[in-house]
Amino acid sequence: MPLQDFGAGSMRLGCIISENEDFTKATRAICRFSSPSQFSMDLTAKFLEDQDFVTNFLHKLHHCLLQSRLLAEDLLARKGISYSPYGDAGLFLWLDLSSHLPLHEINGDGWAAQRLLSRRFSEGSVIISTGEEYRAPNKGRFRLVFCVDPDTLKEGVERISRVLAN
Repeated sequence: MPLQDFGAGSMRLGCIISENEDFTKATRAICRFSSPSQFSMDLTAKFLEDQDFVTNFLHKLHHCLLQSRLLAEDLLARKGISYSPYGDAGLFLWLDLSSHLPLHEINGDGWAAQRLLSRRFSEGSVIISTGEEYRAPNKGRFRLVFCVDPDTLKEGVERISRVLAN
């Protein structure tokens, strides 16, 4: 049965908090065309009213994300894979794979070399976003999402390492 049969098909809700009045005004202007369902709003309100739940949820989320990030950093360091140590609020790390770009195969075109390396990751069963997709200023950046279960993270870093070794 589809999720709509359970009333969960439209279970989506996002919040925007901004001090930018122009942005807030523009957002309000388009909100009436994309309102969440009443079910989503009621359920979210019930969750947010339960301060114990919110406090415990956020504490557990912070703890899990920190453990995942520390594991990712450890795994990458063990494999000698460079990453940016900056940032402490995201769900991903920027890998610096510029030294692994196959520039000699692409006549020195760094962005084309990044796309070629990305294809090799796909062939090695690794799905990883390129910096080019996120308008990274430097070639060779890849976005490693670390908020997955530990076994998946370990396998992912192992596959990345195998692709880089070939």
